[in-house]
Amino acid sequence: MSIVIRGLQVSREGVLILSVPDLEIEAGIPTALVGANGSGKTTLLRALHGLLPESRSAVSRSGALRARMVFQQPDPLRLSGRRNLQLAAWFAGHRWADAGDIAGHWLSRVGLSDHADQPATSLSAGQRQRLAIAKALLAEPSILLLDEATASLDTDSTQLLEELIESFIGAPSDQGHLRTLIFTTHQSSQVSRLARRVLTLEGGLVVSDQLMG
Repeated sequence: MSIVIRGLQVSREGVLILSVPDLEIEAGIPTALVGANGSGKTTLLRALHGLLPESRSAVSRSGALRARMVFQQPDPLRLSGRRNLQLAAWFAGHRWADAGDIAGHWLSRVGLSDHADQPATSLSAGQRQRLAIAKALLAEPSILLLDEATASLDTDSTQLLEELIESFIGAPSDQGHLRTLIFTTHQSSQVSRLARRVLTLEGGLVVSDQLMG
């Protein structure tokens, strides 16, 4: 299922900061948004998730498709890491009786088992990022939106999470759809590893649209 944009314009204080007249992002093709700071990458990502009022009539996707977004600076609940994931599992539709096992599984997958009962707000920036990605992936979304999701991570953690993201890309969603990954990054090597399509933004415009070999 594609995500289709028609006539998206986002303004702040009377200034146009993003203009995307016509864009389609196909499912199953991991897409990177690149460009300098302030080019519109994060604004476009938020619009794709439906977080901006301007996006509600301009961005279309099936309402049945579950989307999750991981922000560059995630803000966890003031609970333990384990309880954050238990609640995420419950909100995603799992039984509360199963939520503890699901939380434990994902804490292990992102290397946070030793911090399971630590207040999530006391975790390091990189640990909070890993927790946020676990919260997103355990929901088994059809669409995953990542805003500089590995910017706070060391090399080993980045490799771990890229492997999880690649697993996400390769598996169909529980609704049988191809999964869609759209991410922002300043790392050209990460683009090469994860993306098959690259959209370059400049001054709020998509100035280049390239398919990778």
